[in-house]
Amino acid sequence: MPLILFNTKLQNPDLTLPRIHPLRPERSGDPFPSSDVILLSVQEGNILRVAMYYPEMDELEQQIDYWNGSGIDVTGLPAALLRDEGDSAIFGDNLILKPYVRPHAFLGSEEWPYGIWWQRVHGNYYRVIVYRRWIICSEYLMTEKDGQDVTWFLGEGFDTPGWKPFSGYWGGNVTLYPAQGIYTLVPVMEKDLPPDFPEGLVRWIP
Repeated sequence: MPLILFNTKLQNPDLTLPRIHPLRPERSGDPFPSSDVILLSVQEGNILRVAMYYPEMDELEQQIDYWNGSGIDVTGLPAALLRDEGDSAIFGDNLILKPYVRPHAFLGSEEWPYGIWWQRVHGNYYRVIVYRRWIICSEYLMTEKDGQDVTWFLGEGFDTPGWKPFSGYWGGNVTLYPAQGIYTLVPVMEKDLPPDFPEGLVRWIP
């Protein structure tokens, strides 16, 4: 099963894809929402990853993870984000899911903290998620911009014991300060993958 990541651009999506949700009103009796938003989801274990796009802007507007431990398949169900309930979401007639933030380390300052979660994908390439509260600020396949090895302190990922503490900040790229050195992680898109990167290991949608 490949790692699935959301494209930052719409890339001319097929709107009949089963992962795209028709929109529904937030509450029964509310006006039907306009069709200028596309909701797309991917189930990953008990986590439902949801991305929201505005076609006119041609970019990823918002991304949130939801806890969906019910085992209910929400593929293709009508959906809406519940703005007055902390960005909870409703799928189908009555399945309400709440935002979920993976256990994580921290970047930034006490006044403006970010959460960071990471997972090694291949070699010096990592899947990196940056949070601000429950909103995903960015989720990318990333690598060190100058080719410096980061595996010695990032290890296999946050969920695997053995990684070493660091500080840092997020500003599109992720700059990290472990015990020694300064490392900058930059996003890697499909067109940027080297020829020796395993085919099919990562897939970008839509």
